[in-house]
Amino acid sequence: MGTDGGPRAWAFLRRNPVYQAAWRDASGRTVFEPAPFAVRIQLSVDRQALAWGSLAWEDPNKTDGPASPFWAEAPMLDGEWGIQAPPLAQLIANAGARLSGLRMADGTLILKIEKRREAAQVRMRPGRVHTRPGLYSGVATGLVLTHAFGSGRGQAVERVGEVESLLQVRQPDTAHRADRELLTVLDGRLAGKSWRETAIDLYGAERVAAEWNTESWMRSRVRRRGKKARYLMEHGYRSLAAGP
Repeated sequence: MGTDGGPRAWAFLRRNPVYQAAWRDASGRTVFEPAPFAVRIQLSVDRQALAWGSLAWEDPNKTDGPASPFWAEAPMLDGEWGIQAPPLAQLIANAGARLSGLRMADGTLILKIEKRREAAQVRMRPGRVHTRPGLYSGVATGLVLTHAFGSGRGQAVERVGEVESLLQVRQPDTAHRADRELLTVLDGRLAGKSWRETAIDLYGAERVAAEWNTESWMRSRVRRRGKKARYLMEHGYRSLAAGP
């Protein structure tokens, strides 16, 4: 159920100067509720982030921030707290992952589990979610997930024994290499570099000196990468966040 689409989408959106300006205009205090892990409270200003497909604003300049924001359109599992399930915060920590939450205005809690380049979101609906901070303590913080196995086939309830089962959808290395190339081109263009200077970032000065000209494959490739990267930054990131 996990996906690396959210982190990939964030890599492009966080570079968008229009998003950066909107975040600066909207940024203010961040409020957390008492919990054994970081649980933000969605503020009225956060709802403006929905225009960007996010449930709350995230700082695009924070290098040690989340791998992925709380996406509005990301795949989600439905969950509820389970008395017999192991404590969630400890389970996540033991797996080397990071756990955070976002309390929505209607009481829904969105849990986000991140590990390296992957992220998974779990929706805890009102009535299945603790509304008093003290109820986060003890064995009641275990998690039970409801998996939907396709339309008309019903649902099955399964306890979480391995967090890695949430984080198992991985893109091949070739996809990540392509992303790195796109982001390199995007960073160069956003910094005001020419196409040739951007090509040097990709291929090195020596190779560009030998192969770059107005008809070269290299020039055409860099320009195509630039067009695709800008599209992902401005619009296409939403399809990445939504997953396959």
